[in-house]
Amino acid sequence: MILFSIYLFANLSVGGYYIFDGEILLGLQLALGPLIALGAGAGMKGAIIDGNAFQVKAGFVFLIVLLAITYFIYLQYDYGFRLPYIGYVNGYIWSAIGLVIGYLSANTSHTFPLLESINQDNYIHKRQIDHIFTLDIEGWEEHIKDMEPELNTDGWSSVKNTCETGSVLLINNPDGTACSFQPLFVGADSSNPNILIIGTYYPKGSIPFENENFRNDLKSKCEAELGESYMLKVDFFEFTSEMNLIEYTVSNNN
Repeated sequence: MILFSIYLFANLSVGGYYIFDGEILLGLQLALGPLIALGAGAGMKGAIIDGNAFQVKAGFVFLIVLLAITYFIYLQYDYGFRLPYIGYVNGYIWSAIGLVIGYLSANTSHTFPLLESINQDNYIHKRQIDHIFTLDIEGWEEHIKDMEPELNTDGWSSVKNTCETGSVLLINNPDGTACSFQPLFVGADSSNPNILIIGTYYPKGSIPFENENFRNDLKSKCEAELGESYMLKVDFFEFTSEMNLIEYTVSNNN
């Protein structure tokens, strides 16, 4: 974060100097060119760490677009940057430094894509599932603890039910729906989950629960999201007189 701030300040200072000196276009080029590369690095990390398969692909396209903009407004004019004690650094190296700093400085969280995916009724979020399958049982407990502040704000609430084979995390959505996550750590090698069970709970009438086209389309989208890395089983239950349950059972193929 310190490097991010230094890089940001350095470019804004140089650009601001030329702007106040009357060379507005040059100042904007010197400030924005490297900063676009900085933002491209941060955005790419967000897509890779927190995005689903589509968002990762979109992130790479967005990265190329931003770097092309950096080239057309900055790099093609052979601009560079003079660093104290180092000397002149050409624009390509300076922009590459910004790209790396942006990537390393970007804050990512496995909580925010979870909340976003819940809001979008997209509970099979591959990046989130990939992360859960890297955890041991202590790591899962710590993951729940880390997520609690984000899962208990703005009308959201969460409840942890402790279980020897892996605690259940229940998340209540302000819109009346809910979901649960339970990785199961069983067998001789339980350093990682054997199975992940995701439950999604909907008030009756809120989704076309009984519609076969809806069910088939849901299964197809989830299988496309997971790819060949996981096996997926989807079940549909009447949970209570007021709630329906869609339960996803995910197992690792690796």
